[in-house]
Amino acid sequence: MRVQPYSRGLTSPQAFEGTFAIRCGEEYESVEQGVKSFSRSSHPFLLLLTVLLAAFLLRRRSLGSRAATPASLVWDTMLAMAEINTTRRRISAATVLLPFLLVASAGAQLTSPPASIAVEPRMIDNLAHESSRRQDIPGITLAVVDHGQVVYSHAFGRSDVENDVAATSASEIRTASIAKPMTALAAMVLASTGKLDLDAPVQQYCPAFPFKTSPDGKPWVVTTRELLSHRAGVRWYHDDVELRNVKHYATLSEAVRHFGDDPLLFAPGEKMQYSSYGFVVIGCAIEGASRSTFIEYMQQAVFGPAGMAATFPDDPAKIIPHRSRGYEKAKEGTLENAPLFDPSDRLPGGGWLSTSEDLARFAAAVMAGKVVALPVLEEMWKPLTVQDDGSGYGLGWAVAQLAGHRVIGHNGGQAGSSTCLKMVPARQLAIAIMTNVEGAALDDLANSILGLYLGAPGPAVNSPH
Repeated sequence: MRVQPYSRGLTSPQAFEGTFAIRCGEEYESVEQGVKSFSRSSHPFLLLLTVLLAAFLLRRRSLGSRAATPASLVWDTMLAMAEINTTRRRISAATVLLPFLLVASAGAQLTSPPASIAVEPRMIDNLAHESSRRQDIPGITLAVVDHGQVVYSHAFGRSDVENDVAATSASEIRTASIAKPMTALAAMVLASTGKLDLDAPVQQYCPAFPFKTSPDGKPWVVTTRELLSHRAGVRWYHDDVELRNVKHYATLSEAVRHFGDDPLLFAPGEKMQYSSYGFVVIGCAIEGASRSTFIEYMQQAVFGPAGMAATFPDDPAKIIPHRSRGYEKAKEGTLENAPLFDPSDRLPGGGWLSTSEDLARFAAAVMAGKVVALPVLEEMWKPLTVQDDGSGYGLGWAVAQLAGHRVIGHNGGQAGSSTCLKMVPARQLAIAIMTNVEGAALDDLANSILGLYLGAPGPAVNSPH
């Protein structure tokens, strides 16, 4: 007798139940009948497997779409064992006890996401080619995560147009604002260990940021939580000189002083004003709370646990292998070299170089709870500001919907790059897209590719830059 496992080819627990009941060598009318017959002739280990599967299926059938829990599975396993024991009473004590030792560790596996639809790489290739052609994108790299694994990674076009250098999966491109959720995670790691109070005055950790007052002189308390959600009132760039900074800042404290004396735009918590400078203050607070440099702590708390070996500070003076050239479009649409730009004034908000594969690994680690615990992620993904289109922003993450699925992510755009990172946590599915041109629209491409895996393409919902 052969038990058919829950494979990627099956799309639902209901399909699995039918497979289990039909493909065990005989056509049984129910799971219970199949289990009873199986129990009369099977090795104890196979019987154990059958018991666990039966308990899971009974729970799915009784609760419909509600997920099983380890506790419920223990109860159902007891019921299944009792049912089998009526037909086979020679089950050893070890066979009886072993399921209960395994159920707790198997709980996460038994409630794993449904299998995604198999997607041919050429389908993704075609979508990427069409987006690149339509927008005249010089170089683009993509990586897809499905069930925690990078299942697709490819590059198209040129990393360096002038020298005809092909883009590859190793091409280093500016992350732009995808840096923000990375910084947010580092802050939440510190908060989870009690080293950073999200609701304390941020000056407790970043003294370089001055205390603030209202126009009539009343104290305004700025917290890390408000900074993470862009609700602290910190301003955006004044002009193109700030937007495309060329001055190098040696420390985050020095970068904070560039804008720190400016008044807040509104009372903290009153509304949202997107601000990369606000994340510079968070980076400064991370240094104070961790007693290490921001770069060191990012490696320790985020990049290391996520297995990211290709993410570096974007220092224009350093030689960084595989760094892609950056481009922009002139008013008439022709391709031009991007201007000199030094993001040291905004490293925590948008100053890294990375690859689409590294961003994909980042997404996989985040969804798996390898950086912070899943309850902490849920806190980060709770929208504190909601837009008219239903999208929102939590703590460093944008939240949207795609064909009925919650999508978490962030976009980025700055001199010489456009980026997009989207995750569907319930399906352990993610996509990272990076291009070496400013102003590329990537939401439609990302949503189309995610739709292939979900089997339900939906309208594009943009994430903020």
